[in-house]
Amino acid sequence: MWRYTNSIPSCLLILFHQSCCINSLLYFQNQNTHMAEDNIQNIVKIIEQCEVAPPHDSVPSTNLPLTYLDIPWFYCHLIKRIFFYEFPYPTQHFMQQTLPILKHSLSLTLQHFFPFVSKLIAPPHPLIPYIRYINGDSLSFTVAESDDADFKALISDSPQDVRDWHPFVPSMPSHVVEEDGTRVIPLMAIQVTVLPDSGFSLCLTFNHLAADGKSLHHFLKFWASLCKAKGNLASIQSSLPLPFHDRDKVKDPKGLKLHYLNELRDPISKGMEFAGIVRDVSSNKVHCRNNPELSLPSTYFGNCLASGIVAIKRGVIVGENGIIEIANAIEREVRDLKNDAMKKFDTLMSDYRELGKVEKSKLVIAGSPKLNVYDTDFGWGRPKKSESVHIETSGSISLSDCREKTSGIEVGLALERIQMNNFTNILEELLNNIVL
Repeated sequence: MWRYTNSIPSCLLILFHQSCCINSLLYFQNQNTHMAEDNIQNIVKIIEQCEVAPPHDSVPSTNLPLTYLDIPWFYCHLIKRIFFYEFPYPTQHFMQQTLPILKHSLSLTLQHFFPFVSKLIAPPHPLIPYIRYINGDSLSFTVAESDDADFKALISDSPQDVRDWHPFVPSMPSHVVEEDGTRVIPLMAIQVTVLPDSGFSLCLTFNHLAADGKSLHHFLKFWASLCKAKGNLASIQSSLPLPFHDRDKVKDPKGLKLHYLNELRDPISKGMEFAGIVRDVSSNKVHCRNNPELSLPSTYFGNCLASGIVAIKRGVIVGENGIIEIANAIEREVRDLKNDAMKKFDTLMSDYRELGKVEKSKLVIAGSPKLNVYDTDFGWGRPKKSESVHIETSGSISLSDCREKTSGIEVGLALERIQMNNFTNILEELLNNIVL
């Protein structure tokens, strides 16, 4: 898979209603051979493999119920978000001066964002899954080094094979099956990879069942701010509120949770590939934290998303005014979500079921430019690049804010090489024909 970047004036992609810079078009590789994968994995060397936990006894043992807002994400693929930071120092300097505060601030952060260090407990039917934290729970933290990777190339806008990213992405530890058949499933893993004298990457792999994008980036900004403050929690508490964990505040008068669980246990649902069916769209348009029927605070930690599905005939899309028709259809769906997001939950699982049957012509939006990904500053400045790596397998495009601090957005896209070549040719032709 490869990457491509270009700038697009605001008049081209009007459905975003702002300027747009495509900074992350990813190409799938043409051939996926074991030899190629082995060579790629040799790019990094593992320096340290450890576990990071909240301070001992800082969090009481806790069970968090899954709400009907969480259940639809049960079969979602793992989310993978990577950041690249400039760091013109050798690996030894990173290990001695930077890594200790990075891990210490993570530990302090996890006492407030403990679901990420917890485990998903999935007992046999008819028992209901939940999230469990026990004192001593930890997450996998990997430190690696890459002498061969080119930092400037990784953060550039030139085409890149997606396999170049794989060595920087942590693998989620395997789940454990207890004697009674209960599955104990980790929810997050983190990897930091040093590229000596140039930079480092920080990548998180996590289960969407634990939280949505808004909660994830609340966690990341809290961790980054605490790291920047050298672990001084008092200095950031006024600017960054603590997460809200009370799941009892999520009312379920229609009994949607049990209905959703039954849908998931249906034989058809068990055979479905849910990954890639639905993602976060622009957070202020579809997140439900401020919905009066839910009355949840903006700091609520978990999933709180309503999703819209837009169906457009192929003939309309490829017609003369296709982009306008698409923009209008999305705008109507967003307006409906804002007016009555709760109504969408009544048919959410059945909608997913039908969408899962669609083999082709399915486009899913991941992320949001309102999550301010590029404000994640650990003390070494804004990220030089950030990507949603999982779009290579999810059949989606990603949206985020723009690293140049403009009013634009970044768009990530993953296609096979031939398809992407065709796409970029069409894109460049459109750009050349634009009259500014």
